[in-house]
Amino acid sequence: HGHEPGEVVGEQYRLLSHFGDGPSSSVWKAKRLDDETRFCSLKFYNTGVETATAFLELLEREFDSFVMKNPHLVSPACMGRHEALVYTVSPYQEGRSLQSLLATHARSFVGKEARVLHLFQRVLKCVVWLHKLCHAHLDLTPSNLLLVQPDRVMMLDFGLNRILRNVVGLVGGPNNIVHTAYASPQRFERASGSAADDIFSIGVML
Repeated sequence: HGHEPGEVVGEQYRLLSHFGDGPSSSVWKAKRLDDETRFCSLKFYNTGVETATAFLELLEREFDSFVMKNPHLVSPACMGRHEALVYTVSPYQEGRSLQSLLATHARSFVGKEARVLHLFQRVLKCVVWLHKLCHAHLDLTPSNLLLVQPDRVMMLDFGLNRILRNVVGLVGGPNNIVHTAYASPQRFERASGSAADDIFSIGVML
């Protein structure tokens, strides 16, 4: 389904601009119809008509398991269905993904190890917080790390890709790994993951 700026979703949100696309999703900046000063991010999941209902039902059941209020995490505030697509609504964060930064400014990091280490110290701060809660992200990639300030990084998509894989059977590689380029060798041998897999993914990005 191709969205357009100005399109109204769920009778509550108006799409403004397209952020980007992932393996199974599309992200848009939007604003609330009842308060045009409030912006949000809408993420549409391409689950297919057959599985959209099951995906939405599981999201609603497991909502509390992946929604945590913390400055290191962008969590959805609510969810819904627009035609054949399930979507989640998150607070809008002004910033850019690490993937976008590297795509346009990769050369600015060459020979500047101190700048790279400073950036990844912020990334590690996010991941350490998550691991202290006995959780692992298991899908850490440059596209799932949002730079909202020079010294602040936030994680995206915690828990959502797991639900997508369980319901939709979305497979990006062995053992339902979505982003194979950042997965540890052990993830190809077992279906479950651990905090060690997150550390491996950070090493690949570094």
